[in-house]
Amino acid sequence: MDSLSISTGIITLLQATTAIISVCYNFRAALKDVPWSLTRIVDELRCLRNILESLEELAQDLDEPSGLERRPVFASLSDPDNGPLVICLRELRILHGKLNSSNYPGTAGLKRKSALQAIGWQLKDRDAKECLERIER
Repeated sequence: MDSLSISTGIITLLQATTAIISVCYNFRAALKDVPWSLTRIVDELRCLRNILESLEELAQDLDEPSGLERRPVFASLSDPDNGPLVICLRELRILHGKLNSSNYPGTAGLKRKSALQAIGWQLKDRDAKECLERIER
């Protein structure tokens, strides 16, 4: 596996992470009392984003002589069948789907109502904990 495909996989994860953080910020702006699960998701995804950015920097020099020793590690991380990056992306997509299933209308009042409904029943603390645990793994 070459460094470009590894970097592409990491960048895809970074984009998914950023998209979820953005959705969470929209929820947070609409809610007066921010639920624990929303705060925890944002915090965990910021940490994940930092790790992914570090991995992306390391992946850029895999084709250089100094990066050859890391190639097997990145190859196992990027295994297309069941590598950690693929599994993480799958979990992020599930989380993003749960957050986005409220189908916000464009107006602020309806957006707030949608956010309250979405947080109220879609992301209970237990569900958030389970999803974050899978992403952490």
